[in-house]
Amino acid sequence: MGPKPGHPKSIAGNTLLGQDFARRRTSRRRMLLLGTAIASALLIFGAATYVQVRSHIIQAISDKLLTIQNSQEAAIRLWQRNERASVRGWAYEPDLREAVLELTDPDGGVTQPDTDARARIGIGLDGLLNAERAVGYIVVDRASRVVAASDESLIGRDMTPGGIAFMRHVLEGEADVTTPFIIGDFFYDDIVIADSPVVVKAAPVQNRERETIAALMVAVEPSEFADLIDVGRFGDSGESYAVSPRGWMLSRTRMTEQLKEIGLVPASTDATSIFAFQVRDPGGDMTKGFRPDLPPSGLPLTLAAASVTSGEAGIELEGYRDFRGIRVMGTWRWLEDLSLGLITEIDYREAMGPLRPLIVAFVSLFGLAALAGAGLLVYARLVQRLRNRIDEVTQLGQYTLLEKIGEGGMGKVYRARHTLLARDTAVKLLKHDVVSEETVSRFEQEVQLTAKLRHPNTVQIFDFGRTPEGIFYYAMEYLEGYDLSQLLEISGPVSPGRAVHILRQVCYSLREAHAAGLVHRDIKPMNVIICAIGGELDFVKVVDFGLVKDIGAGDKGMTALNVIPGTPPYIAPERMKPGLHIDGRADIYALGAVCFNLLTGEQAFDGDTALDIAYKAMHDEPRRPSEHARQTIPAELDDLVVQSLARDPADRPADIDRLLEQLERVALAVPWDENEAAEWWAAHPPGHHGETDGGPGETNPAPAGA
Repeated sequence: MGPKPGHPKSIAGNTLLGQDFARRRTSRRRMLLLGTAIASALLIFGAATYVQVRSHIIQAISDKLLTIQNSQEAAIRLWQRNERASVRGWAYEPDLREAVLELTDPDGGVTQPDTDARARIGIGLDGLLNAERAVGYIVVDRASRVVAASDESLIGRDMTPGGIAFMRHVLEGEADVTTPFIIGDFFYDDIVIADSPVVVKAAPVQNRERETIAALMVAVEPSEFADLIDVGRFGDSGESYAVSPRGWMLSRTRMTEQLKEIGLVPASTDATSIFAFQVRDPGGDMTKGFRPDLPPSGLPLTLAAASVTSGEAGIELEGYRDFRGIRVMGTWRWLEDLSLGLITEIDYREAMGPLRPLIVAFVSLFGLAALAGAGLLVYARLVQRLRNRIDEVTQLGQYTLLEKIGEGGMGKVYRARHTLLARDTAVKLLKHDVVSEETVSRFEQEVQLTAKLRHPNTVQIFDFGRTPEGIFYYAMEYLEGYDLSQLLEISGPVSPGRAVHILRQVCYSLREAHAAGLVHRDIKPMNVIICAIGGELDFVKVVDFGLVKDIGAGDKGMTALNVIPGTPPYIAPERMKPGLHIDGRADIYALGAVCFNLLTGEQAFDGDTALDIAYKAMHDEPRRPSEHARQTIPAELDDLVVQSLARDPADRPADIDRLLEQLERVALAVPWDENEAAEWWAAHPPGHHGETDGGPGETNPAPAGA
């Protein structure tokens, strides 16, 4: 029989159908292989990127922790040297030495009961003790017996072996200072101050033959030591603290209120963490309700505390539990000569926070790649576009961006032109990779507060808004000129007449701000621009109100990117002490520092680190410009700079009007030379001189505004 009708056609159809199925299988296989390849490549790329970024973050955190701890150790040692020097000076007082000589037996025998001599010692030390916030004093003879004391119940007591060990090298002729401890450990029996942590500084009292006859011990409150450690705070959770050889907390912690809630610190309002608890690992997160079954004495010390009290130094970046039971990263070291351990930590969650968006992004990308390779391409293009969106923006509403004139960690500044007015404008944009609720709020605050000010010496805000991608920006005056740091770089220290002319105009700007209840808080050379506007030479514009604060709102603003926002050489000492009210005298301090810089080319307080500068500003007397300038400084201006740099705000000019009055008097004696200014501007026409940093509180706007 021949083939059935249609059979050849059926064979051909089946063959074509098979070929189609094969092509489809091949296509699907290729798509599967392509999808698998894309997914695998993305997985490998994501894993490699994660590892690399994580490594960079950990290295950055490690560097930050070590840098802070190095600064902390340097500050503690500087404090120790200063305290030794001060108590040695007390012990050298002739009246005190004579009185102590009357109380001690030259052969180290029985103490002489001379009440008159004891009274003279108390009178001689009274003023010094009040100035040092001292708890009391003790004079110990060479037999380690108390021969005089502010607490008469101590007289005649013998010291414990621990007290004798501390006093041994003091009686051998060396001054010393302790870190916080319980002074009752030095004496037998209970005494009034036995449960109070103090810092003791001691120095030998010597006779005319320079033989040590006794030792003077002064017990002071541990607040100054705690202030040194407090400066080591960073981020929202980072901090440094000190521990004793047995693991007791020797300093304050920023978590005091939290520790009161979980029971580590007494709930009384004046309670602190100093000697309140040992740094032990509770075994779980106590801030989330966990409570250990064992009493505190049964818990082990934290990893850092156990290591450092064994005399070891170390760093742990993979995380361990702190005294709250929260996972932290930290570094520590033992300071043998001080008998304390120094620990610097930051919450692991905050430290590794930048990784979380990365993980989410790559999980999302991998899911998209598993569905379709095209999704990866689209997403990658979107990510690239988002990364470059600021550079791609050329039109912001009525403003056409012409050129970038500066960039910093927080944002970028462009020279722009208004489409209708054909007016050059400076436009600041917040970078997309630092956008957060906090940074946007800071930018909006800068705009709103600066826009309230109308004085010609204050930079003018024209407009603000957001790009289609959500980038915050604002437009302001475009200034062609020089900031004061560039002025110093070009010409060196300026004449007293020119300095006063500049500072008076800054005062005009600040007078309006202070009258409106606003404190600038970031007056510094980079934020004062001199321009030639409308024929007016050396015309000043005050810029960058990114750190401005409403006086009535206190000093708890959003500028928490640093513990103390601003530029160290120009930060008033009261801003470094938490809880103090900040007013316009903080700006007056900064103006004094700016004037010192203009007249001498140097900083009023110098140092290798910000911590060094902060410490000197809080403890050293300000230097006189006349002692460092290569030109003659009028005495009234010299005194005004020193007065403005006073540590106590009450010792500065009462307000900006008082400062301005004094500057006006100085201006009569050393007038500004307009001809000299004209020659300078002719030789230095404004142009592009350096880049602007672009972030709130850190902008250097020359040649463009803010």
